[in-house]
Amino acid sequence: MGTKLSKKGSASIEKSIISAKKSLSSSDEMITLIERLGKLKESGLITEKEFQAKKKELLDKI
Repeated sequence: MGTKLSKKGSASIEKSIISAKKSLSSSDEMITLIERLGKLKESGLITEKEFQAKKKELLDKI
């Protein structure tokens, strides 16, 4: 069951990242995405490991 939620969360993250790549103009947008990642993690849609990996990916782009 956790895997299904995790896949849904990952898909949501990927959509957010793709959308952000199209319109990134400031680190504020990256911070917003990281906050959204945190909400996905808190709701159980992604794991801590997935959260950390995606957060690092976003921070590396700042």
